[in-house]
Amino acid sequence: MSSSKRISLCWAVSLLLGTALTLPAQNASFDEIPRSLRTQLAAYLTQADFSYVTDDAVPVSGEGRLYVQDSCYVLDMGLMKISSDGIDRWTVDADAREVYVEKAVSIAGAVAGFTVEKFDGLSSGGVKARLLAPDGRRITLTVPKMKMTAKAEADFFRVNTAALPSDWIITDLRQ
Repeated sequence: MSSSKRISLCWAVSLLLGTALTLPAQNASFDEIPRSLRTQLAAYLTQADFSYVTDDAVPVSGEGRLYVQDSCYVLDMGLMKISSDGIDRWTVDADAREVYVEKAVSIAGAVAGFTVEKFDGLSSGGVKARLLAPDGRRITLTVPKMKMTAKAEADFFRVNTAALPSDWIITDLRQ
């Protein structure tokens, strides 16, 4: 899969996971995050393991993990990882040995044009959702359950680009 397709898939999964963590009801909006969830995200590091599958002619499937705390998050999909400390965002493509550094945007704001078609709660307390991309592709995401742990330090949500090997490409788009 090309780098741009992986990044697009990461953002699509980000929207679904952002929806899963912030919308207890299908008709709610990102601006209507319940107080109990805001309290949870402020008090704990919330972890959601997930699986996904696309409806492409050749389906793409995989697994990943999302960590959310306050306005910070880490989306880890193996070779692709997106981290944000609420100020900056790092998109790390391990396969291409490349990192893009940008000003942070919310998960919801990063994926304009994607629509949540269906959002269902699971008996395990998790969620299953289907996302429609602007090009008509669909992604189904399953989050079996979410776990809360002690808050993480700020560095957990940052990428130390200075520690990467010298052959990595670092593209800083913050200016």
